[in-house]
Amino acid sequence: NEEAGVQKQRKDLFFSPEFSMDDAGALFPSSWTSSIQLEQDTPVESKLSLLPSFHADIDGMQDLLATSEPIFDKAVEDGTRFLAYRLGGLEIRGTKAPDSALEVGAVFAVGDRAL
Repeated sequence: NEEAGVQKQRKDLFFSPEFSMDDAGALFPSSWTSSIQLEQDTPVESKLSLLPSFHADIDGMQDLLATSEPIFDKAVEDGTRFLAYRLGGLEIRGTKAPDSALEVGAVFAVGDRAL
């Protein structure tokens, strides 16, 4: 169905280093895009390196994530929340459907720790 296809495209983009928290793009609600554009030479999002090996260890971080404040927390029409957390030199992105647990989709090294 078309809705499931859009949800998959949203997750694929959100779980990639190309996703910008300030300019989410046409796949996401327009309210996600900041009306104030900040000028900076290099956006933080461009300094991310995907760490696929972290998926095996993410279960141990669930309690830590549950007590951490997300740096990004936005919802789409069906109530699914797209969340990003910063823990030290890591950025962890996940989704949380209503009445479901957080599903981690990507772990990145941030900034100088990026590969």
